Amino acid sequence: MPTLEPGLPFLDELDTRIALIQALIPIGLAAVSEVLEREVEALCGIKHSRKGKETAPRRWGRQRGSVYLSDQKVPVLVPRVRDVLNNKEVELASYDKLQNLSPVNETLLVRLLSGLSARRYADCAA
Repeated sequence: MPTLEPGLPFLDELDTRIALIQALIPIGLAAVSEVLEREVEALCGIKHSRKGKETAPRRWGRQRGSVYLSDQKVPVLVPRVRDVLNNKEVELASYDKLQNLSPVNETLLVRLLSGLSARRYADCAA
């Protein structure tokens, strides 16, 4: 049975691809947090602004949740928003969309990984 020798070119390329994928997940999580915070800010206004107690909706802490990045489900902290006048939770539309598994544009991912791992930056942009 043949064994794989360390240092083979395809193994080096595989290591590079794995490293890129691992690097992209934290970037994706940061983008998810930013999208959620923007929606909360649009609903509630700037954080720590004084608006009065009768205004709605308001920030209401955070809760554990999960979103899909590519085909992987990852945990996130989701900001909560509450309509204090009607005493109801306000759902975040962006969080609802991020919870649904959407097919990844496979060609985009292949372009990104093949172009960056082989330093073919022009192929990534095309």
